[in-house]
Amino acid sequence: MDRRLGRAVGSGTAAAGVFVPPEPETAPVSAMPVALLSVNFLSIAMLFRRQNS
Repeated sequence: MDRRLGRAVGSGTAAAGVFVPPEPETAPVSAMPVALLSVNFLSIAMLFRRQNS
């Protein structure tokens, strides 16, 4: 389970690193869903960790 959480955190930070460079035409369309998905994934992972401990 910790390995899965670590992967979620890693993918979240990787997604953040991907959409940090501003590309005015594509950034609002492509980056926002990725940011929201990563935030949702991290919050779900934190909920699972809180339940398990």
